Amino acid sequence: FVFRETFPFLMLSRFTDRAFTKPRGYAGVYATIEMIYQDEAAGDGRLGPLIDRWTLELPAAQAVKNRRMLLSEAIREVAANWPDGKPVHVTSLASGPAREFFDVLTASDAPNVMATCVDIDHEALAFASGIAQQLGLSAHFTFAQDNIVRLAQGRGHTALSPQALIYSVGLTDYLQDAFVVNLIDWAHEMLLPGGTLIVGNVVPSNPTRAFMDHILEWVLIHRSEEELRQLFARSRF
Repeated sequence: FVFRETFPFLMLSRFTDRAFTKPRGYAGVYATIEMIYQDEAAGDGRLGPLIDRWTLELPAAQAVKNRRMLLSEAIREVAANWPDGKPVHVTSLASGPAREFFDVLTASDAPNVMATCVDIDHEALAFASGIAQQLGLSAHFTFAQDNIVRLAQGRGHTALSPQALIYSVGLTDYLQDAFVVNLIDWAHEMLLPGGTLIVGNVVPSNPTRAFMDHILEWVLIHRSEEELRQLFARSRF
């Protein structure tokens, strides 16, 4: 009922329309995430931008903005504790627009990070590669198109050197537990001694869940901190 009554209005929002129509096949693609990062309200008519502003300030959207900052800080922390002069190899799985890398590498005190972006979507990789070229940072990046699930099962075609940091946010929300454990196991094997793995997941208390489930049809697998810890306990960690 709510969907039927609100649909004509909510779809005036550029973000809501994009998330619902899923032109790339699923909602959480790089372009949708980039809309959240850019945080610029747009839409049809006088009402569209107002609805768009509301959606871009929902808790789930704010969490996406926050995770960009958290990841940037995590990359800097790992780099700060790495031996001087040695490049810090970092891999992002389902990398999307990879804005956190650019935040780190454009800083005045940028560490020597060598970033690998792995994504199944060639448009996402082309988008991030274009930014890297514009900023003169291409030498710091490797872009690999691969299916992360197949990669975690040993059937991918991306060869990684040992990594200081591997992270995955916005991916495990779509994967069943067994696949997440496979991913954690694979990452364990890819890390250097003392390396770090970060796995991010939307929590069950997500206050935007009803809107995402029933209006956007953006259904995620929600997990608590304890549930993530249990998945790590089942893994090679």
